[in-house]
Amino acid sequence: MSQAIATQESVTAAVAALKATGVKVTALSVREYLGGGAQLTITRHLRELRASVDPAATSAPYPEDFLRAIDAAKAPIWEAARNEAKRSFEEERIVFVRNTKADQEELLDSAARIDSLEAENAELIAKVSRLGNEKNDLLLRLANIEDDFGRTKSLETELRQRAETADASAHARAEVIALLRELGLPAIQAPEPQGFSTIDEYVEPKTATLDRGTEPSVEPNSYLVATGRA
Repeated sequence: MSQAIATQESVTAAVAALKATGVKVTALSVREYLGGGAQLTITRHLRELRASVDPAATSAPYPEDFLRAIDAAKAPIWEAARNEAKRSFEEERIVFVRNTKADQEELLDSAARIDSLEAENAELIAKVSRLGNEKNDLLLRLANIEDDFGRTKSLETELRQRAETADASAHARAEVIALLRELGLPAIQAPEPQGFSTIDEYVEPKTATLDRGTEPSVEPNSYLVATGRA
C-alpha cells in the first residue's frame, strides 16, 4: 500500500486499531499502519478527529510554525530532487544520443560493406561470364583443331596411298624395262619428274610413254619366238 491515500475514514479506523493494541497514536504510527499516505494529510485528519471527539482539543498535534517550517523545508528538497532527476535524464539522454550515433555509424558502415560486397559479386559474375566465353572460344578452337587433325590424317592416308601407287608404278616400270631388255628392245626413257604437282601427274605420263614405246615394237608371239618358246 505504498500508494495508499489517507482518508478521514481510514485514519479513524487506524486510530481505533492502534488504541486497541496499545500503540500510541501519532501521524507516523497511523501512516505506518495505513502503509502510506501524506504526512500532512494524516495530521489534518487526526486534528479533525480530535476536534470531533473533544471540541476543546482544537490545538494541532504540532505547532503551526513547525508545520510551516516543514513545508518550507520541502521546497528545496523537491527542487533538489527535480534537479537530480533532470541531471540523470540529461545523462541518459546523452548516452542515448551517443549510442544512437554509434548505431547510425555502424549502420552506415554496414551499408558500405553491403555495397562493396554487391560490387564484388557483380565483378565475380562478370568474370564468370568472361570465363564462360573464353571456355566456349577454347572449345571452338579445340573443335577446329580436331577437324584440322582429321583432315591432316586423311591427307596423310591419301599421300601414303599415292606413294604406294607410285612405288607400284615404279616397280611395274622396272618389270617392263627388264622385259624389254630380255626381248632385246631398247629401254624407253620416261620424262623426269619436273614441273609436276602431284604423283599422278608424274606417273601417268611415264605409263603412257611405256605404252607408246612398247606397242609398235612388239609383234604378236614375238616374245615366244625370241625366247624359243613358240
